Amino acid sequence: MTPRRRIQNEQGMTLIEIIVVIVILGIMVAVGAQFLFKAAQVDTLHSERVEVVGSTHYAMEALVRELRIADPATVNIAGNTVTFDKQFGYAQDTTTSGVSYTYSPGADTLQRTGSATTTIATGMTAFSITDNGGWYTLSMTVTGAQSGAFSLTSAVRPRTLS
Repeated sequence: MTPRRRIQNEQGMTLIEIIVVIVILGIMVAVGAQFLFKAAQVDTLHSERVEVVGSTHYAMEALVRELRIADPATVNIAGNTVTFDKQFGYAQDTTTSGVSYTYSPGADTLQRTGSATTTIATGMTAFSITDNGGWYTLSMTVTGAQSGAFSLTSAVRPRTLS
């Protein structure tokens, strides 16, 4: 082969080859972008779930902890409110009488009243407490804007100190 013929045979890529490569790269980028968008959406949902369930979990634990040391004879459930006297106070809150937890359906909040009134959970869509003959079943539901509804349920029996 003469040098002149070799140069004419090596012409490079054709327009069709370039278009095929661009189409394949476009498909790969589209699939990759969908994967990244889905991962970002899952991360957002997970973050919201952690936030809404975390605040409700705190409220559940606070109520269970205080009901555990409640004087069983003083526990009174009336609608969305549970009121009781504690057998002893904590260093952070020495209040022992007239402690109450009230769920406000319109405001979607759970408030604790003792030495002061404090909102301990927001975004709650349901709350119930049931007396089961000396032990109590608590249920709280919270709903996230994107992640849906989550229910937390617990049971507690007040301790009797002797």
